[in-house]
Amino acid sequence: MNISTLPLSPLPQAPLPLSPAANAGPAAGAGISAPPVDSVLKEFEGVFVSMMLKEMRKTVGKGFFGGDKADAIGGLFDMTLGDEISRNGGLGIAAALSRYQEVAATTDTNRLANEADETGETK
Repeated sequence: MNISTLPLSPLPQAPLPLSPAANAGPAAGAGISAPPVDSVLKEFEGVFVSMMLKEMRKTVGKGFFGGDKADAIGGLFDMTLGDEISRNGGLGIAAALSRYQEVAATTDTNRLANEADETGETK
């Protein structure tokens, strides 16, 4: 069989179909809702506390979870403890970030309103 006699068709030039959300672009939303900000902040605090516990655990040596599997077991322990700490009041990181976000949003809204007043335009 001679390969040169086989008909060759060009590759399709159209892009592959993506999900509706990907085709709609980041601003469209297309029925996708973002998770509530408070739950994202709590999750961030949980990850932060887990990482902090992991670094703290490195300073105590082998004593707590000694052996070859110590890293895996200790990592799971740190992750679980970090999640529990953040769910039960946490260290205040999520609350502080939430307050900061509220102040930043208010400041941004006031700045836009002042700019609109100065230029006579509505934004």
